Amino acid sequence: MTDFVITSSVLQHWGACGDGIRKFLSEFKGDSATIEQALDACERRENRDYAQWLLNTLVKNQIPLPAALASVAGCLDLRGYQHPLPAALASVAGGLDLDGYQHPLPAALASVAGGLALRGYQHPLPAALASVAGWLDLDGYQHPLPAALAENNDKARGHNIKLAKRAAAIA
Repeated sequence: MTDFVITSSVLQHWGACGDGIRKFLSEFKGDSATIEQALDACERRENRDYAQWLLNTLVKNQIPLPAALASVAGCLDLRGYQHPLPAALASVAGGLDLDGYQHPLPAALASVAGGLALRGYQHPLPAALASVAGWLDLDGYQHPLPAALAENNDKARGHNIKLAKRAAAIA
């Protein structure tokens, strides 16, 4: 697959603000950038809001995220997203909504600094996940949570105890 190319026309079609389009054009004189180049420019210029908007817009438009993406500076809403997340993704600095997301999370994912919504998510969480700093929405989630997470989070620990009791009662 070739790298998706972002242009000012694409940004305009996606509903980017005028300031964002102007900054894009001042950064990319040829009016063309890959997703990685655009995200790197946002990081270099400390435009975290624009990076956040771009990532969520890519998800909304069903465009695969860059393979090298190791962290997300804000929230990530994966409801309805059809692509696997990059294997390099190790941290999300905001919330992560997995409601109905159909792919396993990357094994490297170790922390979520915001809330984690697991409603409708059908896969076990990666063993590396040791920290969820915000709320946990476990409604209907049927897998034990990673041991490292359960050690650091009372709700996760309670979820695992409840699942173990349920399994013992069935046996």
